Amino acid sequence: IRRQRQMCIRDRPAAAATHSAASLTLEDLNDLISTCLDLDDFTSARHYLALAAEKGDIHAAHDLGKILCSEKGGPIDYLAAIDCFRIAADEGHLKAQYYLAKILHSKEGGRDIARACHYFELAAQQGHTESAYCLAKLLYTEEGGQDIPRACYYFELAAQQGHIKAHYYLGVILLYNLGNPQNASKARDYLYFAAKKGNSLAPVSYTHLRAHETEADL
Repeated sequence: IRRQRQMCIRDRPAAAATHSAASLTLEDLNDLISTCLDLDDFTSARHYLALAAEKGDIHAAHDLGKILCSEKGGPIDYLAAIDCFRIAADEGHLKAQYYLAKILHSKEGGRDIARACHYFELAAQQGHTESAYCLAKLLYTEEGGQDIPRACYYFELAAQQGHIKAHYYLGVILLYNLGNPQNASKARDYLYFAAKKGNSLAPVSYTHLRAHETEADL
């Protein structure tokens, strides 16, 4: 029975090939995509995902983008992946916004920092923690305009969702801006949390802060 089922599954893409792309509904295409993925037939999966994306399925556009970033079913094609992710991202697909931003920030995506920040921000505003952190890191550097207030806002957003490195960066920013006791107290809390959660750099900064506080008390 199992062998018959496998043969039946394998026959589905072949049977679909006898029909025109226009006659295939999204339901048909999603069934074929699922079948192809079950069989690790990524070449056919690319084909049917592209058809589904053309019919407006943003999840298919996202999934095709991910496959195009790999060698599954064909060569890596970052430019085509960017187009796929953009289609889904502009319709509000959170993960597509994140992956698009990651590619745009990379060498393969041309290091388009402005667009990377835009899509990281869209995903961050939907609650995507890693996007908030990535955006904050970009804004913290000269590459991203060194907008420290905005960087702190997104580091804080990520930290509120438990992002350990965001705690570390907030602690460091506050550590070197010790204009008032409240900053020192916040820096201590952020660095202590990051160190407790295993961040390897946080203990050094935490020790430096404690030494600074000790000198101030003398």
